Amino acid sequence: MRTTAQVLTRVISAILAIVCPLAAHVAAAEPVKLAAGMQIELELQHHVTSGYLPTGSGEREAAPLHMQVRGHKFAAAHAPTFVFDIERNEDLKTVSFQLQPPVELVDPAAALRTVELVSVDGVAVPEPVRAVSATANSVTFSGWSIIQFCRDGVTSLYLRGTALDGRAFDGDYELRLKIKK
Repeated sequence: MRTTAQVLTRVISAILAIVCPLAAHVAAAEPVKLAAGMQIELELQHHVTSGYLPTGSGEREAAPLHMQVRGHKFAAAHAPTFVFDIERNEDLKTVSFQLQPPVELVDPAAALRTVELVSVDGVAVPEPVRAVSATANSVTFSGWSIIQFCRDGVTSLYLRGTALDGRAFDGDYELRLKIKK
């Protein structure tokens, strides 16, 4: 004789066997949009890597040199706190990031001209955004090219560049913004 728990387990298993394939079919048939900042748990069905080296090549990419991003300043800001009205501020001009480049760079100004924004909050941007200008200790981007990826609060930016000798260098920065709604 079966217990109530065993019967319930069998009924639930049967329901899940019918519902889960249908849910998977519906999810695969229609794209889903997620709200910014939403956290979901995923289980990968395949191994995913960010870079690719042919099997057996034996080569390993060297770890990038690290640059420290010390701060930022919007050209349109006249005070340390910059209030941004997304519906009214059409001319953001530029945003500059003050950097401490890696000491290994032979020509910091030339190397910093290669700096690009490559990911935001750990997600690659659709196309890397190149800095519009650079000095030996700063890079400047168009204001909108950075703001378009930011949200109210803290946004983690990942910047990467290439030294004259081909070595990569990178740095990350938490940009804090208060966007007026």
